[in-house]
Amino acid sequence: MTRRELYQAFQQEFPLESLKDMPLEKYTNLNREDSFCYWIESKTQPLGSFWGGSSYKFLIYRYNNKPTDSRVVSDDQYA
Repeated sequence: MTRRELYQAFQQEFPLESLKDMPLEKYTNLNREDSFCYWIESKTQPLGSFWGGSSYKFLIYRYNNKPTDSRVVSDDQYA
């Protein structure tokens, strides 16, 4: 896939007008194929890197294992 095709695929999956009302489940989830956060960090890497560090950069994220850091507020799914 070319960079242009990747950019077009991103735009199709996440149209600009959909961003302000994006449901939390679409923004961050454990399904790597349709999560906005996964696309931004991994799938669109050839367009510009957002890779590395912790999930804290997304401000809210769904987790597999509950964070143990006392500075992180979390419920049974999200931190």
